[in-house]
Amino acid sequence: KLFGEENVLTVDSSAFKEYYKINVPMFIDHNDKNKGTYFNRILLGFKDFSAPVVMESGPYGFYPYQEKISYKTELAELLNANQIIVEHRYFRKSIPDSTTFKYLTYKQVSDDFHHIRQKLNAIFPKKWLAIGHSKGGDAVLAYKFYYPNDVEATVCYGINLCVEAEDRQFDQFLADKRKTEDGKKLYEDQLYLLKNKKRLLPEFRDFITNKELFLEDDFGINDVETLYDYSVLELAVEFWQFYGNYEIYKDAIISNYEGTLEIHQPKLAPLSFRDKIIYSIIPPTKRLNPHYYQAFTEGGYYGYDEKPFQKYLKNKNYPINIFAGEKTVFNNTFRLAEKKWTETEMENVLLILADTDPWSVICPIPFPEDKDNLKVMLKNSTHSVKLKDFDEETRNSAVLKLESWLGISK
Repeated sequence: KLFGEENVLTVDSSAFKEYYKINVPMFIDHNDKNKGTYFNRILLGFKDFSAPVVMESGPYGFYPYQEKISYKTELAELLNANQIIVEHRYFRKSIPDSTTFKYLTYKQVSDDFHHIRQKLNAIFPKKWLAIGHSKGGDAVLAYKFYYPNDVEATVCYGINLCVEAEDRQFDQFLADKRKTEDGKKLYEDQLYLLKNKKRLLPEFRDFITNKELFLEDDFGINDVETLYDYSVLELAVEFWQFYGNYEIYKDAIISNYEGTLEIHQPKLAPLSFRDKIIYSIIPPTKRLNPHYYQAFTEGGYYGYDEKPFQKYLKNKNYPINIFAGEKTVFNNTFRLAEKKWTETEMENVLLILADTDPWSVICPIPFPEDKDNLKVMLKNSTHSVKLKDFDEETRNSAVLKLESWLGISK
């Protein structure tokens, strides 16, 4: 009745009493409903009418694990909750307009959440928790900013709050990390890849072409060397975001390389460890255009510090906004307003962070002193941090805090 029978598919799930795949008719432009609607996908797992609702953002479209009908977020598990996963507009199958990213703003995304929340209010009137990881966490924090009373609590994993298109604090972070033992090894790897470009470029081209990761002129880049340089520069952010430990990184490189042998000839086997890194540096694809567009119009991001590598780079500058697919002009109005709100009004927000993840430590989100919020930071962890990774005492205290915000009594 709420979404139209033709838009609801019932699926059997071992994780929930009832499970639905729903195409929600969503306004293309919430400011002008005459522009029509598109379908925004959500996945709904029903547990109990009296249980809380965990609404998770599918930040780059649904991840494969999110689409599994057996999937439960850790907080739906811990709180014995109903679960809703919302696909972020402009990703995968939730595309408002395929010709432009004009309707990709934090306000429009928040309006999507708000529309779903209003629709489901008849079934689940209260005890809502909005959660998201990385870009998903960024989205639900914006949702809390625009609609502070829609949900009782918000949980964000691995997010920060940058107010510039290219925040130079990332440069200092990476410069400091290059002084560590792990950072020195990574820096030497990057130099090796750049110094040996002539020999490695043909293999790099074959690899990304075979995996259909790159078609020339996708981003106005008509030579593979420039894309190679971009990938090597990106390696430092990727390392600290997802590894933070050189031995773990090295094991992952070897494992990833062995997987490529399925699509490459056995002649690759004699490559040195550093040669094998080219099978782990993956350039951006068109699927991520909306991510870069939003970052370089409203969200804020990082840029590359080319100076330590300039001698070996083909170009002088490597701007990241070229991967947006459209011309971008950064406007910090939203970010500045959101930052002021986090400093003065934000309430009932849990941040789950990791100390080696640049997205957790650069541009930290301030907390108002007189409001009830909670931040937990895990040592020697990465962007993939979860509450389950913490010690039992920290986990329990976080769950108790969430239960108090949700009004759950035991």
